[in-house]
Amino acid sequence: FAGLQLVGTTVVGRAIANASPVYGTFASVIGLITWLSLHSMVALLGAELNRVLPAQRYNAS
Repeated sequence: FAGLQLVGTTVVGRAIANASPVYGTFASVIGLITWLSLHSMVALLGAELNRVLPAQRYNAS
């Protein structure tokens, strides 16, 4: 994991160094949308688990 993080940091650092401010703005918007999408998927998965797990416990006993 640490190696992957180091490689990712290096690649992103080089990409940002050569980018214009306009690209930074677009990247921020895309990053925000991606972040919101991932967090909504995690919340949805949590809601599904909260619904399914008690039902499985009830049926198992």
